[in-house]
This record gives sequence, structure tokens and C-alpha cells, in this order.
Amino acid sequence: MVITEHKRLSQADDIKRPDIKENFLWRDGDREHHNVVRGDTYDTILNNIAEATSDNICFYMAINQINQSVVGEVCDLAKETGNVRAVSFNFHTPYPDTRELALTKSEKAKCCEVIRAKMDEGCPVFNLKSAFPYLIDNSFPTPCHQCVVMENGKLSTCGRCIEVPGLYIHLPFCRKICHFCPYCKEPFERAKADRYIDALLSEIHMVGSQYEGRKKVTSLYFGGGTPALLADRVGEIIRAVSEHFEITEGIGLELHPDNVTVPVLTLLKDAGVTKISIGVQSFLDKYQDVLGRDRVNAKQMAEALSEVSFETVSMDFIFALPGQTFEDLKTDVDKAFAIGANHVAIYPFIDFTFTDSRVTPMPKKQKRKLLDDITNYLLDRGCIRNSIWTFSDGRKASYSSMTRDTFLGFGCSATTLLKEQFKINTFSVEEYCGRIREGKLPTSLTLRFTRRQRMVYYLFWTFYSTRATEEAFEQFFGVSLKKMYGFELWLAKRLGFLAEKDGTYEMTLKGAFYYHYYENYYTLAYIDKMWGIMRKEAFPEEISL
Repeated sequence: MVITEHKRLSQADDIKRPDIKENFLWRDGDREHHNVVRGDTYDTILNNIAEATSDNICFYMAINQINQSVVGEVCDLAKETGNVRAVSFNFHTPYPDTRELALTKSEKAKCCEVIRAKMDEGCPVFNLKSAFPYLIDNSFPTPCHQCVVMENGKLSTCGRCIEVPGLYIHLPFCRKICHFCPYCKEPFERAKADRYIDALLSEIHMVGSQYEGRKKVTSLYFGGGTPALLADRVGEIIRAVSEHFEITEGIGLELHPDNVTVPVLTLLKDAGVTKISIGVQSFLDKYQDVLGRDRVNAKQMAEALSEVSFETVSMDFIFALPGQTFEDLKTDVDKAFAIGANHVAIYPFIDFTFTDSRVTPMPKKQKRKLLDDITNYLLDRGCIRNSIWTFSDGRKASYSSMTRDTFLGFGCSATTLLKEQFKINTFSVEEYCGRIREGKLPTSLTLRFTRRQRMVYYLFWTFYSTRATEEAFEQFFGVSLKKMYGFELWLAKRLGFLAEKDGTYEMTLKGAFYYHYYENYYTLAYIDKMWGIMRKEAFPEEISL
């Protein structure tokens, strides 16, 4: 079977391959639902079908939370469209950044009942009724090698059968160094920043050239530092990445509020950036004073965001600052949504030992109440909780470089997470550039996982999204989640940390707080120590944690 990119197909017999029996075109619901999922392509596809000269056309629908209500309508459309032979259904695969779109087993079962009834009415459905239990349980082995995808004249293995990493790029330069920030950064100097970018481009080509052809990846995120300071070179970096990687789920980049101007946003959008994250921290002057930052010009931000649009506009805030109240946080998030954000991130203040922070941490009980109150407020407001600390006002808005099963990192301090190992680059800009000049990768430390360690790491960061599924775990590791951690999951449910439904484990408010609590412990016990050492030693021989 071949799934053809529908934007390029004008006639079904345009593909000159004698072994192709069916051409499958994406049809993800009625006009409204399809265009939400696939962009404005509904009418294009119907026009292409009307112009086709053969009848070897089938619809293909990936059922998800957005379009599950119109499964029956797609069956009817297949029946009513003359040269469409059938419709084939599958369920959304929960890739990183899209897990919230996946259906539960009971929702899948209801969809299969609708499809079964439509088959009984004579609608042409490609699926076998006997296969429905396998679709519901997702018990097909991977890689299955039953499906190939043709794009731009090239055949590829089905995306659900291979490891699809994300990408991260670190640009470590800031106009002003914030005393509370633990990340790898240094004062912006144009000449030094340009030398760094040149080295970064070389690292991208060194790693990218190891792959045959362009490797499909999920998303690309730029962090820092303040990446927007180098907005004029972001396009050059993205072009270098695109020589080796095909990005399927968008490009995100962080900005300081001062960078939110029409010229900078236009540069970023023209370069291919689709998501932005603005480090506001707080709109309230009293907290900007506590953090040692300048006042935020919300009016300038609102005007710029109204002129240059992005798929996701996220704004970051810090909670658990001294004396901070629910009303303070509510004021911040309300203003964010009012001036153009469709996504907010509310991160806890963490007092790293190696920073020059003068902020006093908030007591545990007070912090928990504040987190619970703002979470309930945002949920009551109709927001979707995308992760422990992030909320969006629509399903398409997402911003997280952390909820990806694997990723490749480029630049100073960037980390690479693979199935069996974790690597981190040197924190030193000069040593980074020196290694690249020598034709060597700037890897400073490598951790090789045991299988059990990798499972724990996977679950820890998967639960950052507040949920984990048996299906995704088994797909990644090839073993049942309950078989490996059945007792621990049972205990977490008994303690009120998790709720389970149809193989999906979702955190309660209590569980989300204690995740935050232990993430804080993990950060101070491991990351704090590792980063503290690496800030002083470019290539330490060993770190014992």
C-alpha cells in the first residue's frame, strides 16, 4: 500500500508504479475537522479526486481526539464519491508533543462500533472487522514493514515503525545575565556569537551527514540564552538543519520580552519558526525587581504579536516567588492570554547552588496550594493541561522540548537522548569552538543506560506531560508496562497520585505536585551537581552522582 502526499496528487494514475494497487489519500473528517488536522486541504483533495481518471483511490483517516466524532460522515463520503473505492481507518499514534490527541481504548472501541455499523449499511471500508480488536489494543509488532510512504518520489518506512527524534539547538548569549538562571549562557558579543554559529553549523553537518538522505524528525527547539538575539542567523541554521532532517511538527524558539518586536518576529517567521516562547517571568513590577529584571512592555508585545502571528505563542512565568499569591499569578496568566498568548508555562523557582540567586524559596505547603489553585483556575477557564507546568487554550498550541522520547542536541551544553545513551556537550563556548575546528564532536560526558535505567528515565519525563500509556511504553520498549512496574503503578493509584482508564495513567493534582516536588529533588541532587562541575571543567573525566 502507498500513501501519497495529497497536495502533490492531481490524478490517481500520476504515480507510474505498476505494483501499486491502491492510492490512499488523507481524509481526516468533514471539511471543518480535516482542515484543523491537515491544514486547508479539504477542497483540494476533493477536486483532485474529481479530476482523477482511475478508481484505485481510497481515503485514509487517522482517528484522534479532534475528529473522532465524524468517523461515520467519512464512511458516508466514501460511499457517495464515485471513484473512491473504500476508506481505511487507523488510530493516532501518540508521538511526542501529540500524546493528548490519542484515544483511550474505550473511545477506540466506540469508533469501531460506528465503523462496523456503517459497514453493515454498505459503506466501503478497507479494514476487516476481525482486525478491530488489534486496532483497539495496538498489538501489531513494530517495525511492521507493511506500509511504505512515498514523498517527493522517495519511498520511506512507515513513521510509526522507526525512532523519530526531536532536535534541540542551544544559543548561549544574553544581553543581561539573570542571577537566578542556571542555564549555560554568557554576555552577548557579536563577533564571538558569529564564531559560535559558524561552529554550530559545522556540528550540524558533522552529525547530519551520518544519516543517509534526510532523516524525519518531530520538532526543532532553540533554547538559550536568548536565541532571538541572533534572529538574523536563525534562517541560516534552519537551512543547515533542513539539509539533513525533515521537521514534521514545527520549530520553536525562545525570546526575551525586549525581542518581541515586528522586525524580529518577521525575521523568525520568514526563517520558518512556527512557535515562540517569551520569557516574561512576571508582568508585575515587584517580581521583576525581585528577579533583577527590567519592566516588561506589555503594550509593545501586544502590538507586535497582533501583526506577526505564530501557531503557538507561549509565555513563561515563575511561581513560588517570595510573597506571591494566587491573585498575582492569575493577573499574569490573564494578561498573557489577553495580549496574544495561546499557551502559558508556569515553572517553579528552583534555587540552584551555583547561581547568585537572592530569592528565598517558598515553603512546601504554600507552594502546593498555589500550584493547585492556579491549575484549577486554568482548567476551569477551559485550558488544556499539556504538562505539569504548561497549559494551552487550544489543542494545536504546544511548546515543550522535554516531552520527546529521543532527541539530538547541538551547541554548548546541549543534550542528546537516544534509546541507550545520554550525552551532553561542553559548557564552554571557546572549548566547543575548538573541538569543532579539530573536526571532533564537542561531547563532554556520556551516560550509557541499563534497560531498567532507561525505563525509569522514560517514565519520569513522559509523566512530565501528566500522563503515560501502556501502549506507548510497550511500543518503545517491547514489553508490558504492567509487567515491569505493575506494583508501583498500583501503589501510585492507592496513594492518590494516579488515575487509570483504559491503559492510560493520568496524574491527579496530588500526583502533579509530588512530581514537581521530586523533580525539584532530582534537579538539585543530580542536574545541579553535574551542571555546577561542567561550568568549571569543559571536559571532566568523570562525574559521580
